Amino acid sequence: MTTALLNNRSLISRYEQATMWLALLGGVIMTAMAAMTVTSVAGRFFFSAPVTGDTEIVQMFTAVIVSFSLPYCQM
Repeated sequence: MTTALLNNRSLISRYEQATMWLALLGGVIMTAMAAMTVTSVAGRFFFSAPVTGDTEIVQMFTAVIVSFSLPYCQM
């Protein structure tokens, strides 16, 4: 019985670690998204050359961030 509980706790710990890593990866992607938005706005303002397709990229990354953050919210 004790080994079953220890194995179960080990598995839960692995899930918690995976959840934390996914949340951190979502934060890194959000930071990159913010940097790309700033670069696009600055390029549009100063050089009249924004990043091509930045809106679509931000939309895709937003969906990725939400899916990476949901396990942390559930935990």
